[in-house]
Amino acid sequence: MYKETIEQASEYLRLILPLMTKYKVPPHPTNYAVWYEYATKKNKALTDEIDQKINRMENFTEEVNHKLYQHHLITLTPKQTNKIRDKLQSIFNELLNTLSNKDGEYLSYTTILEEAAENLVENLNPTVLRKTIIQILDETQHIKNSNNELKRQLELASKELIVLRTEFERVKNEATKDPLTNLFNRKAFDDALSLAIKAAQQTQSNLSLLMIDIDHFKKINDSFGHLIGDEVLKVVAAIIKKNTKTNDITARYGGEEFAVILPSTDINQAILFAETVRQRLNAQEIKRKSTMDNIGKISVSIGVTKFNANTDSIDSFIRRADNALYEAKQAGRNKVIEK
Repeated sequence: MYKETIEQASEYLRLILPLMTKYKVPPHPTNYAVWYEYATKKNKALTDEIDQKINRMENFTEEVNHKLYQHHLITLTPKQTNKIRDKLQSIFNELLNTLSNKDGEYLSYTTILEEAAENLVENLNPTVLRKTIIQILDETQHIKNSNNELKRQLELASKELIVLRTEFERVKNEATKDPLTNLFNRKAFDDALSLAIKAAQQTQSNLSLLMIDIDHFKKINDSFGHLIGDEVLKVVAAIIKKNTKTNDITARYGGEEFAVILPSTDINQAILFAETVRQRLNAQEIKRKSTMDNIGKISVSIGVTKFNANTDSIDSFIRRADNALYEAKQAGRNKVIEK
């Protein structure tokens, strides 16, 4: 992944350490990886998010740096993928071997039944008849036992596949989901937006984008603490998600900012959606669970824009939504602005 020479890496080191010192970032390996990516400017999504945080004078706490690392640097590694693949291969091979063995047993059983039928037709001698019946009963019991073993093997394989599927979903979620809100993270948003734009271009359908920012969020954290701040983030995420349609994509874009991709949605529908979210959030009263003290109401500022297939790139599309959000903030917050 990193192909810089020693000289290049050393130069980045000289750039990174003063930055990490300036923003009080503990210089451990995961944090260094984040700021190395920032210094090289290779990871645009990461660079943009750090620049936004710097412009907003946000603190780069351990939690913030960890989320940057999770959102932008963690993916489903080849080692994880290979582990899942090898386990699946093992399960399927075991099942195939079991089924192959059973095919041979069933063929043998069929042959025995055919021979028994011939004996019964050609020879009704009581001794032969008794011997034939005992043979059929013995083979039938053997097949019954084999079926029980096959059933056990299938049940075992089914349980292993359920465990494997759960593990795969866990790893996938770690790579694509924001752990606090359970919405998509920034990396998953970038991937989803790229696909949504391609689909809109191919089908010549509408596509709209919302950027949503919680008003005065820093004040909430400073006044009531980060635990209350986290609860506010969860409430906002839940209400946004509740009002989306099946194909809409909701992500935590970074910090207190959210993004919503609205496929097959024209600008008027997008504005209506944004107003619905703004009003429903503004109607929420947040209270401290332990004391029931009133924290106050939530308000958000929202920027809305539509995709122009003839002129837009991914960057210009996002930038226009960001500019609309900035104008909503400048206009007094708790507003929806369309550009």
